Amino acid sequence: TLSAAELQAVLSHERAHLNGRHHLLISAGQVLARALPVIGLFRQLGRELPGLLEMCADDAAVRLHGKDTVARAMVVMSTRAAPDGAVGLGGPGILARAERLTRQSRPGRLSWIGLAFTLICLAAGPYLATLPPCPHPW
Repeated sequence: TLSAAELQAVLSHERAHLNGRHHLLISAGQVLARALPVIGLFRQLGRELPGLLEMCADDAAVRLHGKDTVARAMVVMSTRAAPDGAVGLGGPGILARAERLTRQSRPGRLSWIGLAFTLICLAAGPYLATLPPCPHPW
C-alpha cells in the first residue's frame, strides 16, 4: 500500500536503525534499567530511549525523502496490522511522531546564540571557581 517514495523512506528509516546500531543502545538501556532500578535516570532511560531512537531514525529518513513523504509512510504503516513475528508501528507514539515531523522547524538564530552562551558559561565555570574571593566587605 506504500508508494515507491514512501517505501524508500521506510527503508531509509530502518537503515538508520541498523547503521546507528539502535538495537544495541536499546539493549544497553534496558540492562541498565534492570540492573540499577534504584537510579531514576536509568529507569527513565529504559522507557524513553526506544522512542528517542525512533525519532532519530525518522529524522534520518526526512533528510533523504522529506517530511511529508515520511509522515505519509508512517500513517499508512500504522493503519496496517504487522505480520506475525514483526514489530508493529501503531500505538500512541506514532501520532506524536507524525505531528512532530509535520510541524518541525530548524532552530532559529536565537537558539544558536543561547547554545553558544551556555557553552561559554560551562567552559568559564571552572576558571571562575579558581578566582580568589572578592576582598571588598560589601
